[in-house]
Amino acid sequence: MTGRAKDTAAGWLFLLPVILGILLFTLVPFCMSFYYSFTSYNGITEPKWIGLANYAALFKNEDFGIALKSTGLYSVISVVLGLFFSFLLGLLMNSKVRGIKFFRVLFYMPVIMPGVASAAVWADMFNPTYVGLVNRLLKLIGLGPYEWFASDSLALPTFIFMSLWTIGGGMLMWVAGFKGISNVYYEAADIEGASGLKKLLHITLPMMTPIIFYNLIMNIITSLQMFNQAYIIGTNKTTKFIAVTIYETAFGGNWRMGYASAMAWILFVIIMALTFIVFKTSKWVYYGDEP
Repeated sequence: MTGRAKDTAAGWLFLLPVILGILLFTLVPFCMSFYYSFTSYNGITEPKWIGLANYAALFKNEDFGIALKSTGLYSVISVVLGLFFSFLLGLLMNSKVRGIKFFRVLFYMPVIMPGVASAAVWADMFNPTYVGLVNRLLKLIGLGPYEWFASDSLALPTFIFMSLWTIGGGMLMWVAGFKGISNVYYEAADIEGASGLKKLLHITLPMMTPIIFYNLIMNIITSLQMFNQAYIIGTNKTTKFIAVTIYETAFGGNWRMGYASAMAWILFVIIMALTFIVFKTSKWVYYGDEP
């Protein structure tokens, strides 16, 4: 083998574990779930072809409609709040003050915390049974106790509030974007006498639209697949997210694998449609190399 052929072979050899992983653990289950969505399958016996019966049943399933509504409401509010507060946090962390790197690391740490551990901490803080930390603090000012995750009215807002725990990931993207904006624009604005608000609206935000676009896409996909925290903490009828419903349908005792696969594919179509809409309406995104 020539030197170039050896390099090519070595490259494919190093890529082989990733390629096999994608094929075996992503592509194959992806195709199998599509087939199972048209069958009656319990994971043990042979799947029985039933056509579109699973999808027809889903549109008549009131619980699935509630799951769609809960997930949609959670996604809309959490995405908007996540973008807004991560942007504000990014602005703050972009300040040139002593020790700012320490605070950047501090705010980013929740992102690298395992989701299960994070959910356990939040469940303990908001525990209504033995009065968690939050209720104890509220008691000091004469409020509460509240049921939080166990309450039909407070469960969804509490999950939304919990989603802000990981805005440090978005913050890091914002800070990187701020660093990429040339000071020339701000210096020109200062000469023209522009206020801080005008510089924010006419320089910072337009130059940060690629970061907004990326964070928007990632937040939409992540929020629609909300599972770990909801499964660990527990849900009620107002927080029965789609991912949790899929899991419980498939493994919660009834073992309705085909029905759960149909749910999963509806979720996939929703995510794909929303992503497509965001991409098709992305003319507001400004890239520096564009005229």
